[in-house]
Amino acid sequence: MSAVMLALSNNASASLLEAAQSTISLRTQCVSSHAATSIFLNSVEATISQINKEIMTWRETYREIDESSSPELYFDDVNTAKLLDADTFVRASEEMLRIQVTDLFADNATQLPDDIIAGLRRLRVTVAKLRMAIGNVLSIEAQLRPAKSTDEAKVSNEFLTALKTATSNTYYH
Repeated sequence: MSAVMLALSNNASASLLEAAQSTISLRTQCVSSHAATSIFLNSVEATISQINKEIMTWRETYREIDESSSPELYFDDVNTAKLLDADTFVRASEEMLRIQVTDLFADNATQLPDDIIAGLRRLRVTVAKLRMAIGNVLSIEAQLRPAKSTDEAKVSNEFLTALKTATSNTYYH
């Protein structure tokens, strides 16, 4: 088992939830208000900063696995399950954010200040980068899957051959 746990950090999980929540809170406030805009932009910048840290962590994990002499050791059952959970969570968060932004634009398309539009765009791009960083690690696991199953089949075949040899009737003349 590897020392690297392929899971989202708690801060990243909270930041992804905050990303969707910030657009919801913006919809309930007056979007043209300077105070609402300021609060929203501060929240978006903090969220983007936290997600960028998580992206760097996933890129470092990818580099570590890619440069490893035995990358299959990183993908035991626990790590693979956590990796799939992280991928699912980020994709769901990205979809929730997309829906919130679409609804926000539908309700306030002409009233949204340019800095809010730019903040939303940066936020969506940052979440997409996180999804891609996790997807890169997931692609290594997918590439290793055939080799892993071949090794398991080889071990099973060797075990079967040894079992046949051990249980075969031996006749001595």
